[in-house]
Amino acid sequence: MLFRRIKSSVQTLYPRGAGFTFVELLLAVSILAVIVVGIEEMFIMASVLGDISTNTSKAIVEARNKLQEIQNTNFDQIVTKYSQGGDIGNTFDLINLRGKGVVTIDQTNPVLLIITIDVSYMNKNNRVVGEDQNLDGILEGGEDVNNNNKLDSVATLTTYIAKR
Repeated sequence: MLFRRIKSSVQTLYPRGAGFTFVELLLAVSILAVIVVGIEEMFIMASVLGDISTNTSKAIVEARNKLQEIQNTNFDQIVTKYSQGGDIGNTFDLINLRGKGVVTIDQTNPVLLIITIDVSYMNKNNRVVGEDQNLDGILEGGEDVNNNNKLDSVATLTTYIAKR
C-alpha cells in the first residue's frame, strides 16, 4: 500500500514524456559551451594584460634607476656624461628586459635641466613596445610614428634637475 502511494506520487510529479528532448539538451550544451569559451577568453586576456603590466612596470623601474643615477651625478657633469657621445652616453641597455633606454637632456635653461628617459622593449611575442623598433636607441626613418622627432614609449619618465 505504501509502495502504491509512493509510485502514484512519483507518477504525478514526473508524468511520462516530461523529460528533455535531444534538441533541448543540445541547445543547452551549446549555450553552456559558448559561455565557457567566453570565460576562457576572459582569462587569456587577463593573462596577456598581466604580462603587459609586468613588462611596463619593469621598464619604468629601469628608467627610474637610470634617473636616480643621473640625479646622483654632479650637476655640472650631467650633460657631459649623459649626452649623445658623452662619457656614459645617452643610451643604456635594460637589465630585466630586452630593450634600450634613451636619455634626452633639454638644457635650454642653464640652471635647470629637463631629463627625459624613454624605454623601448620587446615583449615575449617579439613585439616592440615604444618607437625604437630596432632597439638601437637612435631615431631612424619610419620609427617616429607621431612625427615629433623624438623616441616615445609608454615607459617614459621626465624630471627637472636644478643647479644648487
